[in-house]
Order: sequence, then structure tokens, then C-alpha cells
Amino acid sequence: MQNESDKEQVKKTRNDVALNVAVGYLQILLSGEQVNLANVKVLQTKTQLEVTRKKVDAGTLPEIESANLEAQLAADSSALVAAVTSVSQSVLLMKALLNMDAAFPFDVETPSVDLIPILPLAELQPELVLHWPQQIYLSKK
Repeated sequence: MQNESDKEQVKKTRNDVALNVAVGYLQILLSGEQVNLANVKVLQTKTQLEVTRKKVDAGTLPEIESANLEAQLAADSSALVAAVTSVSQSVLLMKALLNMDAAFPFDVETPSVDLIPILPLAELQPELVLHWPQQIYLSKK
């Protein structure tokens, strides 16, 4: 009885580790995308600021518009720094999950979207997905 309990505990631990690694991987990908979005936002604000400064210099816009965009650029730059920090933290968490040294170089590959299999909607059977946990539970009895 104890042996079976130990086996189940080992199995649960393996599943927990696999789940944590998968979540960590997805968090790294998400953080990377947030960096990309923050970069785009900074570039857009810089472009908008340049155009606005030209209009202010030409006298068609008040200086407050330029000041507002400078404040927006500062906020966007701060968000970019936070996103980069989030990537670093996510990578460090993954290294900890994998029991790797923090100084060890570690990079995550992002799979190509073309490689993700997509099933046609007609082939999806939601009732099977809903009852799948029950089937697994019953098969273990």
C-alpha cells in the first residue's frame, strides 16, 4: 500500500514539475511579446513626438502637445524597461525550475506559427474534451 502511494506521489511530482516548466516557458514567451509590443509603442510615440515638434515649431500646435507626448514617451520607456525586467525574471525562474546555475546562458526558442497543428472545427469534439478527465480517472480504478 505504501509503495503504491509513493509511486503516485512520484507521478504527481513529475506532473507538477512538467506543468511548472510549461507555464514558465509560456511566461517567457509572453514576456518576450510584451517587450516587442513595448518597443513598438516607444517607436510610435517617438514618431508622433517628432511630428508634433515640427507642428509646434511651425506654430500650428501649442507646446503643451509636445510636453504631453514627452511624458507619454517617458511612460512608454518605463513600460519597456519593466517588460525587459519581466523577461529576465521569467528566465531566472525557469533556470530555478530546471535547477540550472543563474549565470548559465539560457535562451528559449519560439516555434514558428506554421508548425502549430490546427485541426478543422469539424474534427473537434468538445464532448470528448469535457469527459476526458473522467475517462482518465475511471481507467485508473
